Amino acid sequence: MKGIFSCTLAFLTTLASVAEAQDRPAPTPPPSSTPPAETTPPAPPPADVQTTSAAQGTTPVVPPPAPSRATPAAAGGPGDANPNAGGPGGLVVESSPTSASTVPTNTVAARATPTASGGPGDPDAVAGGPGGFRIAALDNSSEIRFRALVQADGRFWFDDTQRPQVNTFLIRRAQPWVEGRLPYGVTFLVNPDFGGGTVVLQDAYLGIELNDAFKLRFGKFRPPFGLERLQPTSNLAFVEFGLPTLLTPNRDVGAMAYGDILSRFAGYAAGIFNGVPDNASADLATDSAKEFDGRVYLRPFEFIPQHGAGRLFVGVSGTFGYDHGTLANPLLPTYKTQGQVTDFTYIAAATNATFANTTVANGAHNRYGAYLYEAVGPLSLLGEAYESDQIIGNAAKGNIWVHNRAYQGQATFIFFGANASYDYTHVRTPVDFSTGHFGALELALRAGHLDTEPTAIPTFASTGQIRGATEYAAGLNWYWSDSAKFVANWDHTTFQGGASTAAEVATGHREAENIILLRAQVVY
Repeated sequence: MKGIFSCTLAFLTTLASVAEAQDRPAPTPPPSSTPPAETTPPAPPPADVQTTSAAQGTTPVVPPPAPSRATPAAAGGPGDANPNAGGPGGLVVESSPTSASTVPTNTVAARATPTASGGPGDPDAVAGGPGGFRIAALDNSSEIRFRALVQADGRFWFDDTQRPQVNTFLIRRAQPWVEGRLPYGVTFLVNPDFGGGTVVLQDAYLGIELNDAFKLRFGKFRPPFGLERLQPTSNLAFVEFGLPTLLTPNRDVGAMAYGDILSRFAGYAAGIFNGVPDNASADLATDSAKEFDGRVYLRPFEFIPQHGAGRLFVGVSGTFGYDHGTLANPLLPTYKTQGQVTDFTYIAAATNATFANTTVANGAHNRYGAYLYEAVGPLSLLGEAYESDQIIGNAAKGNIWVHNRAYQGQATFIFFGANASYDYTHVRTPVDFSTGHFGALELALRAGHLDTEPTAIPTFASTGQIRGATEYAAGLNWYWSDSAKFVANWDHTTFQGGASTAAEVATGHREAENIILLRAQVVY
């Protein structure tokens, strides 16, 4: 492939040189980096125009003009002949992940992701990680990046006597995506996911960036609510999300305004969305009611130069809407364990469903959250707490409010090779055994708890559903390089309620889940 590409590039370069020589026989000065004004007078005839004197009674002989290779003019829009529109300026292909027109000599800057500047939880941080393969206009007015994330996981349970599970390897995520930046502040991203042998469109949106304080986004993306949910999936400290993320929306379709103000001391995000159940995604609305999501956050030390207090980020968030479920789509959540085994769901008839034997969302659905993130050198701390309040009901028992709550604390420490980061972890010394470089090694610890509404059982949820869960997890992350890492987690979750088997009924609780989670990941 490399040889074919080199030959093709050389062939195209030769053709371009020949065509250029035919179009411009006489040498001309190099073009200016400043686009020419539209009123520029026509250039004089080239040197090879044949002319004779008037005394000979002949007329000038001018060869026909060469066909233009410029982008067709469409002033002010795509294809504008102005080089700033990415037209005649041409394209260059480079592997540098930077957004500058020249390649920085600083290796850290060279690997920085241009969209990860907003801080923890910034909607732009979805693209965190090595910057991908880039095609850019020569004047850097436009660019397109080809990215990829692959996560190959293993799940291995132990002490699962009451609920035996199947140990398995799987592809958790396989996401090739493309993102771009166009003139006039236009951005876009398309991110499909082939993980688990299915095809899901995770993200697809258009952005308009007027300035740092006001940006717009339209399409399908992560609503501005959960901190861990908004973290780049490639930079999660654990294989699976913590318990509080079960109460957050995953992906939704809508429109959002966001930005940083006061020199990045504060920020905001607010949008209107179709509305989805907790821990769920959707592409279409099932009713006309809409949901309003938003958050505000502070970076308390942003104004203090060289403060040395790390990257502290604190915020609050909320969602407010109405959900009215149907028998086909009740618009209610399903909660799962770290091994992705369902441990809580509402009653839904498998056959002959009616509103008397199926629980559905039937009114307001509001969420409230608070969180913080701090990174100082190799140490990071993350804490978050959420509540999801919703009106549910059925025709037999009417409506009730349910209040589901969860919180967690997480700490990581990198022993060598890198500093802690929310957006992505840059490895200073990628693995090279011949030079004694071993990448970066990170220890991660987490504890969390989930409470589900006890009054929902047994009327709206069956007796086999949990009333709560408590999780403890520990993990090691070995960063081979900026693009590859290996993860090993031990996870222990105990449950309150949820007994189904005879042994569980004797104790009053569902059997604890003990699981080893493994991951090999590449992101580019």
